[in-house]
Amino acid sequence: MEMFTAAADMQTSVTMHVFQADCPMALNKVIGAEYQGKQLDFK
Repeated sequence: MEMFTAAADMQTSVTMHVFQADCPMALNKVIGAEYQGKQLDFK
């Protein structure tokens, strides 16, 4: 579970970095919401 969570966090960080480069304001909120949802699921 811990390894899976770490992998998901890493993938989310990379996704955020790519999307922020393209369109920071619009997609940052969407990805932020998805990231928070993932954290709740893992807990």
